[in-house]
Amino acid sequence: MRTPLTALLAALTVSACTAPPQAEDLELDDDELDWSQGYSAVPDAKPRTAVEPPRTEPEPEPQLMRHPERYDGPPRIAVGPYHRWAAEEFQGAATCPFEVQALGFPAVTVDGDVVVSARAEALSNSDGEDEVMHVTWRTVDTDAVAEWIQIFDGMDEGGWNAEQHAHCRGLWEGSKAKAAQINARLAEQSWRALEPLDIAIHDPHTYD
Repeated sequence: MRTPLTALLAALTVSACTAPPQAEDLELDDDELDWSQGYSAVPDAKPRTAVEPPRTEPEPEPQLMRHPERYDGPPRIAVGPYHRWAAEEFQGAATCPFEVQALGFPAVTVDGDVVVSARAEALSNSDGEDEVMHVTWRTVDTDAVAEWIQIFDGMDEGGWNAEQHAHCRGLWEGSKAKAAQINARLAEQSWRALEPLDIAIHDPHTYD
């Protein structure tokens, strides 16, 4: 049988356990607590060093060939050096003193979906000063022009000046810039040369 004193002590004990904590009770005394530094490990492997991506060197600028028909590489446009003006000795692009060669044209992609060709032409009643040269990408399935880049137009850079030829150096610089653009575009794909075929066309209405 519990006495009143025993009941009072029990009540005080319960109230002490359930009483809200005071701020002083929540403070930590670092001097009295023995804290550990936790788990740490040193890896056996050495830290990985950053790997720089390989540097891709630009392709060398195509050079003029004495026999361009012997070229067996990918299609490229080569622009020669600018010579001193010698109208009687040298007649180059649009009668300006530099030469442009289309090497490896026409060509087709290894997938057979695109054909690229280069063409230079001038009006038949001119002396060549209005010569135009361009490169054309044509899709095989639709036979449509996918891209067309002009290398030079003899009437650009102020037009033809038969006395001073002042436009020729600008035409040469522009041709080199366009050739670099075209060659970079061609280098994005792999090409194979189109072999010429002997095709006989028969027209019964033609005697020749």
